[in-house]
Amino acid sequence: MNKNLNINNYKYALVLVDVKNMGTRTFSYLIDDNLKNKLEIGSCVVVPFGSFGVVCAFVVGFSNYLDESIKAKKIIDVISKNPLFDLKYLKFLERVSNYYICDIKDVLETALPLEFLKQPCKMIYLVNFDYDKSKYNFYENKFLDLIKLEDEYKIKSSILQKRLKIKSVEFSKIIAKLKRHKLILIKYEIENEKQKAKTKIVYSVNEDYLKLIKDENFIKTNKITKRQKEIIDWIKENPLLTLSEICESFQTSNATIKKLVALNLIIACEVNVFRDALSVFKDVETESLYELNSEQNDVYNAIRQKFANPNYKFDPILLHGITGSGKTEIYFKLIYDTLKSGKNIMFLLPEIALASQILKRLIKKFDKNIVAIWHSSISEGEKYDIWQKITPIKNLGLIIIDEEHESSYKQTNPAPRYNALVVAKQLAKIYEINLLLGSATPSVETYYEAKNTDNILYLNSRFNSAKMANVNIVDMREEVFKTRGGFFSIPLIKAIEDTLSKKKQAILLINRRGFATSIQCLACGEVIKCKNCDIPLIFHTNDNTLKCHWCSHSEKMVDICPNCGSNAIKPTGFGTQRVEIITSKLFKDAKIARIDSDVMTKKNEHIFILNEFEKGNIDILIGTQMIGKGIDNKNVTLSAMLMADLCFTLPDYKAQERGFQLLTQLAGRSGRGDDEGNVYFQTFNPDFFVIEAASNQSYSDFYKTEIETREAFDYPPFSQLIRIILSSTNNLMVNRAINEIGFKLANIINTKGLNDYIQILGPNPCIIPRLREQYRYHILIKNKLGEKGHNIVGAFIKSIKTPNNIKLTIDVDPFDII
Repeated sequence: MNKNLNINNYKYALVLVDVKNMGTRTFSYLIDDNLKNKLEIGSCVVVPFGSFGVVCAFVVGFSNYLDESIKAKKIIDVISKNPLFDLKYLKFLERVSNYYICDIKDVLETALPLEFLKQPCKMIYLVNFDYDKSKYNFYENKFLDLIKLEDEYKIKSSILQKRLKIKSVEFSKIIAKLKRHKLILIKYEIENEKQKAKTKIVYSVNEDYLKLIKDENFIKTNKITKRQKEIIDWIKENPLLTLSEICESFQTSNATIKKLVALNLIIACEVNVFRDALSVFKDVETESLYELNSEQNDVYNAIRQKFANPNYKFDPILLHGITGSGKTEIYFKLIYDTLKSGKNIMFLLPEIALASQILKRLIKKFDKNIVAIWHSSISEGEKYDIWQKITPIKNLGLIIIDEEHESSYKQTNPAPRYNALVVAKQLAKIYEINLLLGSATPSVETYYEAKNTDNILYLNSRFNSAKMANVNIVDMREEVFKTRGGFFSIPLIKAIEDTLSKKKQAILLINRRGFATSIQCLACGEVIKCKNCDIPLIFHTNDNTLKCHWCSHSEKMVDICPNCGSNAIKPTGFGTQRVEIITSKLFKDAKIARIDSDVMTKKNEHIFILNEFEKGNIDILIGTQMIGKGIDNKNVTLSAMLMADLCFTLPDYKAQERGFQLLTQLAGRSGRGDDEGNVYFQTFNPDFFVIEAASNQSYSDFYKTEIETREAFDYPPFSQLIRIILSSTNNLMVNRAINEIGFKLANIINTKGLNDYIQILGPNPCIIPRLREQYRYHILIKNKLGEKGHNIVGAFIKSIKTPNNIKLTIDVDPFDII
């Protein structure tokens, strides 16, 4: 119960309701006396709502006053056993809603375990089996008999009425009568087919067993054998085993156990089964924390001092350490300290592959039972069990966000399109939680903020004095003629051969999935495109299909050009599949594996591959950007970016930053042990300043040039970007709508005299103008007025009304403008 809040003192509850065509709003409801001890801020309740019948809502406040003209209805029931949020958390969710200019409903759906405000189900429970059938008519008895057939003796009201084949009026009369006779109980529940507790039946000895077993008459009458007594004694020593486990261990039959249950000598009970997402790590051996070196220890102590400073305002502290400098070991020391103080830790990582690697290291250092993981690849059942076990996470003392620069922290769909970093900052402020960010290549915005607030600490040396890898820039303008258009340069081929001869391992990165990036007709130039999107289809050789990586459309590979009928169809470009095939031909004796999202469709496949790579059972690992970070394998002495220029092809203000980060992170995978590492960047633009900065592993060189460009063009951190996107299958209508929105917004900004502070770019077609059969247009807003400008733009956006066939998308702080 919320402290200092006595519900008995209040008459009304203020609840948050979401209904179609009305949006998310609050309404007051009377609190029935029998519910007062159950209600708290954050309770999920069932309330009547006009023609919608009953709906779910969340309690957000209490009062004793209501306008006399309003006749308040009563809250029907409380669904949640425990409140799903408190006042502080509600304040946090409201801030997220305001910042990302979306309904709080969208935020709640993301933040809470239930599908927010989903239509509740009216459930009927049979609670009394001792009744005289003669007192009830045919339909009433059938009503009760149908419930008896159900598991747990409960049934959904709508299903029961359908089976009885009677009208609603008659059905309601039966319910009323059986309730008066205390035969049934009505409850409201939220149905969630995907997330349910998993249970099993286990057996234990009845507490009255000793009395019964001494009764000679009982033993003789029921023919209890010596063998059966031995089974009972064994179950007493080994309780809570399943039927199959008992039968297998004691070499007995199901019938024997069921007989003992029938005689009440042993009892069966249902228990929950925890679906452990960490079972794959059950054989991991524990080890103590590493001793920090002098530089790490200085940084560790400096972080602790900042956290302990009375003037610390829970702003993010940035740990900027070069690749291989041992940032993770500092994380572990801080985790140890936080656990020792009795508080919990939230550790965020950007990708599943990286999370799995760090998770294994966490389990080595700490008890597996205090670690839980949450990501999209664990099952719905595992998510359910983890949520029941650890959430809502209370008593947080530390939030760590590793690789804070990663775009994976930004959710693109659905709303709220939040960045976990921004949300964590809000959470840390409200709950007073220490917040640590880490990266070898921090985002320009994060570095700028940390530098200007003196909240930055550096690790400039590799752990155990390992040397930085040698970076080689290969000019493909020359190599392309030597290799006849191949994408393996001669220097790289020689480097791989040398690596393999020394029994070392290599990482090859190409940031494209599939076999070929497009299929083109050499006769007419036609490129085979997705029928739903204005982008080329990608050829996947393993199943001979063309796939769209945006909408998942796929079709069989074509032999004839659909435009001119020619058979001069040729795959162009290359992806991970093609690199894997060519690599296996060039290095026939090498053991090769590939990691990309095509491979990761099988659960835990990435963990298996990375474990095999760590054990040395894989010589060459090929993959997309997910293998360019986090791999800490001391036997890797070669890493290569096969086509560095692909990092900079998107017309996006963050393209240079993302390219530098990926190249630098990849370079950091090599030479982390005693052996010297080598890195190869293959490029057609060797003098590009980003490639030069990455080859020198110099973040400062990159930042100096990039921050000047950002300031010159008013891009973050010198402005906040807000993107308005309209999409529809009707091109003419959506074009007209976006222009109308652009005109109205420009008029408001102009009227307020804010043209120099709130800039409007567009409306324009999106870079990909058609996606998933939707024509797309956007407006990009540069806000240089901070919170004031955000509020002006936000108020305008909330006033936008669009027809049902036009989708409005708002993206605050977009990571791309595609």
